[in-house]
Amino acid sequence: MGSGGSDGEKLNVVVCGEGNAVHVMIAQIGSCSDTELRVLGMMRGEELKTELEKNDFTITCHNPDGSSTKGRVDKISLDPADVLPGAHLVLLPLPVFAHRPYFEIIRDHIEQGTAIGVLPGQGGSQWLAKQIFGDKFGSLVYFGTDKLPYNTRIEEFGKTVRLFGLKKVLGVAALPESKAEHVAGMIT
Repeated sequence: MGSGGSDGEKLNVVVCGEGNAVHVMIAQIGSCSDTELRVLGMMRGEELKTELEKNDFTITCHNPDGSSTKGRVDKISLDPADVLPGAHLVLLPLPVFAHRPYFEIIRDHIEQGTAIGVLPGQGGSQWLAKQIFGDKFGSLVYFGTDKLPYNTRIEEFGKTVRLFGLKKVLGVAALPESKAEHVAGMIT
């Protein structure tokens, strides 16, 4: 993962959801020593929290090459006030129909300058974000990728996930456009 807000500062990442991609992100992002990983749950958030507690807040990802990546969540909550303060990057690896409820619950907790990324960034979610965040939208960095970077399936909810394939190249579009390289650096 890329760097946080200043030299030596950890990159604070919030991942929204509980699905296949979130499980891989927990393993991959949670394995980076320069990153603090938080998860904002909604639909199955309590279930994910319970399962993570049983496993020292870790998820193991079984990679296509036979290796494994183990990552740890620093905090998981259904309350955005618990996980959003100080976040540099908020990721929504969710289908477009799930963007609205997450935008609505994070709206009042998101801080100026935070980068919000939707993976994949399709379906006009930037207009939805602008509508929901209102005047605050201009103080955020909003980006989307052309596709989800993973082909993956949960093996055991809250414990293991299988990564079948990782897409090597993702297109990224950002608002404002001048921040595209910055967010690309944050997510690689």
